[in-house]
Amino acid sequence: MKSIVYALAFVVLVALPAEAKKDGSPAAQMLSQAAKANYAGDKKKAFELYGKAIATKQLKGIELSGAYNERGVILTSMNRRKEAIEEFTKAITVAPEQPFYYGNRARTYLTLKEPAKAVEDFTRIIQLKKKPSAFDYADRCGAYAAAKQRSKAIRDCQKSLELRPGYSKAKRLLEKLDKG
Repeated sequence: MKSIVYALAFVVLVALPAEAKKDGSPAAQMLSQAAKANYAGDKKKAFELYGKAIATKQLKGIELSGAYNERGVILTSMNRRKEAIEEFTKAITVAPEQPFYYGNRARTYLTLKEPAKAVEDFTRIIQLKKKPSAFDYADRCGAYAAAKQRSKAIRDCQKSLELRPGYSKAKRLLEKLDKG
């Protein structure tokens, strides 16, 4: 989960503020302020600023979906996971071609003990990517295991290990599945 947060921090702290400086619109300025507040640990302020930026109706495309996604990440960190699902879904609605948003929603579904929905999202990631990774198959393996779909979980763990021999997460999952 930390790697996801760090990747988001890069996008929010580097890419979006650079865009805000270019166009100078109120929404873009709010995105920049939200990113700074989020980085400083003021989740409540960041959440509100992302909401205000969205409410301006000036955001489009990746900026809009990114703002929804950031709100979802913040809500997840505040243990408001059902609300986070709604924000991730909005991000997906705006940018359905972005696998990253499906991953955030899938991981949140897993924390809510909804593995079938997580499987759907991890499957969508695999469908969207030209070359799915070992990580993608291992993630779906874990969701299948949580959904008690052992044979599908084993298949995905094996695919993960085929793509990245020795991948520890896939190995651990496969060992657990072999025992159970």
